[in-house]
Amino acid sequence: MMPSWNSAATPSQGRATTGRITELSHGRLCGLIHASDGLTVFFHGRDLEGVKFNDMRVGGSVSFELIDDRISGPRAARVRVADVAHRAPRARDRRQAAANPQQS
Repeated sequence: MMPSWNSAATPSQGRATTGRITELSHGRLCGLIHASDGLTVFFHGRDLEGVKFNDMRVGGSVSFELIDDRISGPRAARVRVADVAHRAPRARDRRQAAANPQQS
């Protein structure tokens, strides 16, 4: 397997931190995170772990590793959803909820 064009410039691990998604660009599969230390950080859909890009929501809490990419600057890697309540419901879940409404 060939290394990424940017692998030599990007550290393999960064500082663990948390934040909230402030912007999503579905056409480009990327977004911005406002980190808990006040820094605004870029992330790409390929950096997500355990969640699909379309399941992300603005305002959702995430944990990630902050890396200093020599080419693009600060970037979030290994982005994980920290608060399941902010994830968008999957299409399958929406269909099941519509088919079986809870009765009280």
